[in-house]
Amino acid sequence: MKKAIEISERNGDYHGTAIGTLNLGDDYRKTKDFVHAEEYLTQGLKSILKVGDKNWEAAAYKYLGWFYRNL
Repeated sequence: MKKAIEISERNGDYHGTAIGTLNLGDDYRKTKDFVHAEEYLTQGLKSILKVGDKNWEAAAYKYLGWFYRNL
């Protein structure tokens, strides 16, 4: 997943980078690595807000909700 994020960043694909970051944060949440999960989820949310994708913005808030539930 980190490699995909790096490739998206290198190619200027901010939308793909934001989605990858959110998915990576959710993967960290699933493995109960809450420090990294929070870092990637908040970073992904900030990125997706800049892009303006409302569907992924909703997904980001859903992932954060699950994060705080599991925390």
